[in-house]
Amino acid sequence: MTATPAPRSQMTRADIARLLALMASWDQRTTGESDVEAWYLTAEHGRWNIDGAIRAVVSHYTHTKRRIMPADITEFLRSPGETGQRICEY
Repeated sequence: MTATPAPRSQMTRADIARLLALMASWDQRTTGESDVEAWYLTAEHGRWNIDGAIRAVVSHYTHTKRRIMPADITEFLRSPGETGQRICEY
């Protein structure tokens, strides 16, 4: 019996661009094609989905002024019982 391969990221590059634009609402970051590609590769590796990633960004900026990084989203999505109501501890 062969193992089923892990699903690829459910996010597209357009989703990543949308997510980065949302982040810029809080932290005034500028983004280009290389940013979208880097975040896309991280999203693919971390198996992000757009709904969870948006929840992670909103939760992050609800509780901290620190600029969000890809690891913050991955950590949020892997947290037990991820519901979008997790309180970030920064």
